Amino acid sequence: MSAPPPPGDRTRPRLRVTAATLGAFGLVIAVVAVFGGLRAQSHAPAKGGAGKTFDQGLFTVEVLDARTGHDKDAFGSGRTKVLAVRMRVTVKDVRSHSVFEFLEGVMAEPKPGSYVAADNELTTGLIDGQKTSEIHPRLPIEVRAVWKIPETSAPTTVTVALRQWVYKHGFFDSAYYWYAGKDSSYAAEVGVSVHAGGS
Repeated sequence: MSAPPPPGDRTRPRLRVTAATLGAFGLVIAVVAVFGGLRAQSHAPAKGGAGKTFDQGLFTVEVLDARTGHDKDAFGSGRTKVLAVRMRVTVKDVRSHSVFEFLEGVMAEPKPGSYVAADNELTTGLIDGQKTSEIHPRLPIEVRAVWKIPETSAPTTVTVALRQWVYKHGFFDSAYYWYAGKDSSYAAEVGVSVHAGGS
C-alpha cells in the first residue's frame, strides 16, 4: 500500500491554475487600458441637439430651443439681455423636486470654454402656461432656463451641459439622496442654435 502524496503535490496544480487565471485577467485589463479603458467610455457624455431626450438619472430632459432677448432684472427696475433655453423636463423619482433643484444639474456655455449656471431668479417652470416651482412625478413641465449675457453678445449656438444625477448614501447619516454638483460627470452635451429676439 503506497503512501499518499505529500501536501505540496496536491496544491501545486491548483496554484498553477490560479496563476494562469490571474495572468489572463491581467492581460484583459492591459488590452482594455491600451484601447482607452472602460471608465473613459462609460463617462463620455452623450451628444445631440434640440429634440433629443437625454437621461440624467433623476430627470429626463429634451432641449427645445434657445433664443436671446430681454428680461426684467430680479428687482424689476430694468431690463437685462439674456439667453433663454427651453427644456421639457420629467422627474423620474417617486416624489416631486423643485425647478431650482433641477438647475443644479444644468450648465450652459454662452461663450466657448466657460460653463456657467443658470440664473435662479429669472428661470421659470411652466405647466400649461402657468408658472410652477415644482416638477411632479411623470408630469412633464417646460423649464425656461435663463443666463444673463452682455448687451453686445450675440451667440448663434450654445452648448447645454446636463450633469449626471446619482443616488448616493448620506455622509453623516444612513439616508440616501439625489446629488449633482461641481464634481459630477456630464450625462449629455447638447448643441443648440440660438435665435435672436423674443422676450
